[in-house]
Amino acid sequence: MKHLRLATLAVIALATPASAQELKFEFRNPSFGGNPFNSDHLLATATAQRPPQKSNGGDGTGELTEAQLFARQIQSRLLSALSSSVVEAITGSDPGTSGEFTVGDQKISFERTLSEIRLSIFDNSTGETTDIVVPVLTLNNANANAAAASAIGNNSVESSLAASLTGNTSLTGQ
Repeated sequence: MKHLRLATLAVIALATPASAQELKFEFRNPSFGGNPFNSDHLLATATAQRPPQKSNGGDGTGELTEAQLFARQIQSRLLSALSSSVVEAITGSDPGTSGEFTVGDQKISFERTLSEIRLSIFDNSTGETTDIVVPVLTLNNANANAAAASAIGNNSVESSLAASLTGNTSLTGQ
């Protein structure tokens, strides 16, 4: 009886017609043409799988203390003031033709011509040099070019940098 049931079941299974359909591929990611409503779900899944980032705080919590945040803001403001002074020396109302500044381990030198401003930043600690060349606006008027050439001053960069850092006057270059 048991064998009869198994035989009947096997005959029914083999006699049933097989059905199949065409396999169809569709992108799931909306970046590749998939359903745009999947984007939030896919982003949340990817974010959940991302490994945690290393913290850069001193105490290992990942957030800066108020003292660290204050020190970072002071450093940013001082560097901004210094860069503004260097830009003023190069392009200000009394620009210099060339000059050199030393800030910590970095030596910044510039040379201004009528066609370009060449700025070189040399890092004494690594020996790396970064060169920046900026073209200068050239006027078609010959009188304007002569006035621009005569406007280049002869002030001492070192004295104006020292005066600028002490707050006595603005920085000018030579």
